Amino acid sequence: MKIYSAEIVFTNTILRYFQNVKDPRVLDNQRYKFHDLLLIIICATICGANDIESIVNFVDSKIDWFKSKLGIEKAPSYKTIWWVMVLMDPQTLNESFTNFIADIRIAFSGEGVNRQEKEIIAIDGKTSRGTKREHVKALHTVSAWSSTFQLLLGQVKTNEKSNEITAIPELLDLLDLRNTIITIDAMGCQTAIAQKIVDGGGDYILALKGNQETIHEEVKKVFEEDGPEDSKNRDIKPIEFDVASSTEKGHGRIEKRTIRVCHDIQWLKKEKQWANINSIIEFISERKIKGRITKEKRYYISSVKSSARDFLKWIRSHWGVESLHWSLDVSFKEDLFQGFTGHLAENVTLLQRLTLMLLKKNSLKKSIAKKRERAGWNTNYLLEILEV
Repeated sequence: MKIYSAEIVFTNTILRYFQNVKDPRVLDNQRYKFHDLLLIIICATICGANDIESIVNFVDSKIDWFKSKLGIEKAPSYKTIWWVMVLMDPQTLNESFTNFIADIRIAFSGEGVNRQEKEIIAIDGKTSRGTKREHVKALHTVSAWSSTFQLLLGQVKTNEKSNEITAIPELLDLLDLRNTIITIDAMGCQTAIAQKIVDGGGDYILALKGNQETIHEEVKKVFEEDGPEDSKNRDIKPIEFDVASSTEKGHGRIEKRTIRVCHDIQWLKKEKQWANINSIIEFISERKIKGRITKEKRYYISSVKSSARDFLKWIRSHWGVESLHWSLDVSFKEDLFQGFTGHLAENVTLLQRLTLMLLKKNSLKKSIAKKRERAGWNTNYLLEILEV
């Protein structure tokens, strides 16, 4: 078993990515080094602490271990941890997180992934519902999730008086868009966002909805079935579709997904406003649960010209970002966290996402919850998670 010295805790762990995060506290009367506190908070979060009180309780229960590694004499108080989390600059913390993930992403790219294939990145938003207060909006963040590598690449907080439309371009600025396909739901279906992705060297798949009413209706009409009168005396070449489908069964449910893709878009009135648009897509989801059948149709535009089978895989992979949101709610109780003062909520969400990525990259074949449990019991396993 590998034994970690106190020196290695600093030189060979996640902490080295966070050296640029500045101490937000006043200079006088500081009992604890700032980066010791940051490491303590990360350790406690890995081991199951989901709020400030739990962080303090964890450190107090492991005080002999922290004393041997960091030289602290007693656990920091609730107020000490709280002020650090309230005042710490989330932008610098986010930049440090992004640099860490960039290195992990490079490492993963050499492990069984076809480098000739484009990386699929899903962009989606999540609201931390517990942070809402009277006259205070709940924290809402927009995240970029690599469906290819199963990694969170970065996140941006939406401003108090704005929405995802302004946050998505900021998030795109954090990413290397070359050789990627960016998938975004209807909120991000904007001509400026499509142009930014293409200018960055990437491609896009954008969901259509009422916010782009004209193009949505135009695309929808292409896929509508011709009636009997439409097929009479037709003297023009019919539109051709590439079609693919898949069926999944499980838990009393049968779901069939059918996708139709059309590359003939010269007729599209809005084509010139959209950067490099090459495909329009219809996605049909048909579910049968206990004999009851429901059917839903969604429409997309894309700068990629490819097969229906490829689009079926890419669009389906977008929903994988929901597993990230599910893990944050189930394993980290994110929706129950109620802090809203200063930068507290944003910093907590950032460190929880960092923790989730550290746990995911660890090779132990256990659930996130069981990995957190084991780290709380076994400090050497905790340091194994921290080592990068």
